[in-house]
Amino acid sequence: METTPPSNSELRELKFDQEGNPKKFRGNTIVFHLPSGDARERVCNVLSRLRELRDASGLASSLILLPEESMHMTLLEGVCDYVRTPENWPRYLKDVSLDECNRVFEEKLRKHELKQRPPYTIRIVGWDMHSEGLSLTPEPIDEMEARRLQSLRDDISNTLGLRLPNHDGYAFHIGLGYLRNLSREDTDAVEKVLAEWWNDEVSFELGPPEFCTFENMFFFNRQFNIGER
Repeated sequence: METTPPSNSELRELKFDQEGNPKKFRGNTIVFHLPSGDARERVCNVLSRLRELRDASGLASSLILLPEESMHMTLLEGVCDYVRTPENWPRYLKDVSLDECNRVFEEKLRKHELKQRPPYTIRIVGWDMHSEGLSLTPEPIDEMEARRLQSLRDDISNTLGLRLPNHDGYAFHIGLGYLRNLSREDTDAVEKVLAEWWNDEVSFELGPPEFCTFENMFFFNRQFNIGER
């Protein structure tokens, strides 16, 4: 088992080739896919405008945008095959394959009872752009909802026996894409698109958390909704 997790930039290079195409990067996760409605339409709209900018500027390898169908908010990061450090992989499964880990997680989660039932109300309050990526910033609608979502995270984490190093400080986000060596001029152009798109908060309701597996960063395959029988 590895002892040192890869950095964010190293992870990005594991996920995408030099042309910006997704590479094999397998794992599992607990997410909420964005529901249909105004919020999803707005997210898809900004993605469309960013794609227009990317294509017009020849930035396919530098501005790697995720597909609309993959838009989601992660509730609890699971595991990925390339990061098998003791802190990022269940110790009781340290010698098993990812497929076996998926099977064990599925068995545990199908029995999991949700103490905090959906819907969960979220609002998008802005966007974030840094050296490695681009995302929207969602947050619970109020303190009560924040406590419910934290309790939901804690309960599922306990069920899986997986508590990642960033568990307590995890920040919700809706990933739009990854960045690689953008020039200052191109960075300004991306920020301009986001600033023009963003002018007010938008709130929406999330359904039940979904157990998903993935082969790469472009598609998260829902296996089932947790807590549904």
